[in-house]
Amino acid sequence: MPTWLLIAFAVFFLALIPFATQLLRLRIRLLKWLHWNWAVRVLEDHFQFWTWFLRILLAVMGVVLIIVAANQ
Repeated sequence: MPTWLLIAFAVFFLALIPFATQLLRLRIRLLKWLHWNWAVRVLEDHFQFWTWFLRILLAVMGVVLIIVAANQ
């Protein structure tokens, strides 16, 4: 995979970190639309945990992509 593409994906994932809350709310709306009430309850009950988890996941993905791009 070209280095510029890996770096572009890394920047994309790192740019999504401030929007983790909105992404999680969008996921809750989608699950409500699908009538998956049990999943909505889990996400709403542990909203703060899932927000931090999503932020950390996006940061890790961005850093890993940068490291892979640097080693090519």
